[in-house]
Amino acid sequence: INLAPIQLDSCVFDNNTADQGGAIAGGYPLFVSNSAFLRNSASYGGALSAGNDTFLVNSTFLHNSAYGSLRGGGGVFS
Repeated sequence: INLAPIQLDSCVFDNNTADQGGAIAGGYPLFVSNSAFLRNSASYGGALSAGNDTFLVNSTFLHNSAYGSLRGGGGVFS
């Protein structure tokens, strides 16, 4: 199956919480540009849990955190 990439531009992800990827849990082609990830949290991938084919361009990651036993990728887990 070929999945069309998800494209996000000029987005703000603020104060989100999840088990993985506080703002976004990937696993599909993803292109994020000119965006901000602020104060997100998850057990891993505080802001973003990225899969293959993830591209981040001109984006900001501030005050994101990973908690729990894995504690991997406060901003991005890939």
